[in-house]
Amino acid sequence: MDPVSKQKYDDYLNTFKVSESVIETARFTGKLEGEKKGRKEGREEGREEGREEGINKAKVETILKCIEKGFSVSLISELVDIPEDEVQRIIRGNR
Repeated sequence: MDPVSKQKYDDYLNTFKVSESVIETARFTGKLEGEKKGRKEGREEGREEGREEGINKAKVETILKCIEKGFSVSLISELVDIPEDEVQRIIRGNR
């Protein structure tokens, strides 16, 4: 191979290697960003589930206190905004 052709070939290989490196860096960066976004979404989802659990626990405690005070199931259902059959299920499950 003559020197000019060899130089062109070497330049092509170097360009190709740089392109591969850029692509690999972009993939790696994308992967890291995706993992970061996934962790953030996971934390947000966990917080939301925790809030819902706390609200549900508070409703159960309220239902049980209301039963102790002699409130009717229909009144408890209205106050806690839960269907009567669900209130009855909670009462049965906590006796």
